[in-house]
Amino acid sequence: MNTRVEDHHLYSMNYMHWGAPKLWYGVAGKDAVKLEEAMRKHLPDLFEEQPDLLHRLVTQLSPSKLKTAGVPVHRCVQHAGEFVLTFPRAYHAGFNCGFNCAEAVNVAPVDWLPHGQIAIELYCQQGRRVFAGEHTKEMSQSCVRMEELDFFNFPEGFPPRRGGYGLIHVESGGGRAYPNSALVKFYAKLGLHRYNWLEGTNFELDSLMTFNIRSAASPYYITLVARLPSSGLQQIFQVLVEEERLGYLDLTCPISRPQGTESSKKESTPFLRPHSEPVSATYQDRLVDWPSSIIPWPSSEIAFSDTKRFYMLNESELQCDWISLYVELAICTAHRKIKARDLSNFDLEIVQVAIESLDDKEPPSLMSRAAVIYIAYKDVVKSLRTGEPYHYQAVVRRVINEATGTLSIQGDCWIAAAATALADRGLRSSPTS
Repeated sequence: MNTRVEDHHLYSMNYMHWGAPKLWYGVAGKDAVKLEEAMRKHLPDLFEEQPDLLHRLVTQLSPSKLKTAGVPVHRCVQHAGEFVLTFPRAYHAGFNCGFNCAEAVNVAPVDWLPHGQIAIELYCQQGRRVFAGEHTKEMSQSCVRMEELDFFNFPEGFPPRRGGYGLIHVESGGGRAYPNSALVKFYAKLGLHRYNWLEGTNFELDSLMTFNIRSAASPYYITLVARLPSSGLQQIFQVLVEEERLGYLDLTCPISRPQGTESSKKESTPFLRPHSEPVSATYQDRLVDWPSSIIPWPSSEIAFSDTKRFYMLNESELQCDWISLYVELAICTAHRKIKARDLSNFDLEIVQVAIESLDDKEPPSLMSRAAVIYIAYKDVVKSLRTGEPYHYQAVVRRVINEATGTLSIQGDCWIAAAATALADRGLRSSPTS
């Protein structure tokens, strides 16, 4: 596969006028780091001689090898009269099945600007020249307005549909009602969870300020106020949580940062965390076929007795706030009509938690970056109301990408008594029924 990514991570519009079809292979921009790692792993000598090998359009690697390395590869056939659009940082390659006539052009709509900023940072790390002359000036002027253009702010003069924004702006203060009120609070907490994990802090959600969303499965651009319990220090944060699917816990969180100030302007734009060495992994950040690939609850015979496979949390560790957060996210993503006022009915007692590492080289622990977390819990409110014990189980798969810092979580929850039958039938049970 002769890999190529457009200069400066621009969009590319390709049109075929007439002639034989063209076969395309592509890797999404979110998987670009995986592709680069796979290329370096399979061609170490070439990369040692030419560190910028990926930019020279001379490197081929079979799509089957990429898929074996855990890189999702997509294929399409372009016929006469059809367009093919490639997105920012999407590696692509193709070949013509015969004689044809086609043309291509790079385009830079307004939503490309955050990707252009990332490209500049990567080029600087690689020692490449970025822009020259007027291009540098134009990009610099554009980056001055990055906070305005990375979808957290919603300035006057930018109507909802301009430049493909398609955003709904929500002011969440003043006691007013707003859509997905329970979900957005948990998404805000998830962003702080990512930041605390990466930076070793202990920020807690104080209040929501605003958020911008699209329809259906949507990214949530959240601005919030967080505080440190130890000192009472308050800080405004920006958090991006992306819903990969509706009706399931399937989320990614690539951005959680203090709102940009004069002293930390770089943090006001999306960025890749710098790493001197490529990061290799034997697991995927996300299960692409989720929820078809159900993660089973270990059998009662095993009962988490294998200490090499599972790390069992002790009594004090069960109080970690992110454990309850994962369960609450699993419930609310499956039942999106739950409102913020309904959260007072949530009284979850965490009974048992086991952690299984996805990394063969890393023993399971409380701080495993890539892990499956098995959670047994009770619904105290429902038990008191009905007089019957309500025991539940939740399974959450968590991966923090060491190259980008992106947090991905996927999971589900069910009534414990039905867990075995559901796994056999590939079904789910409502945790709130």
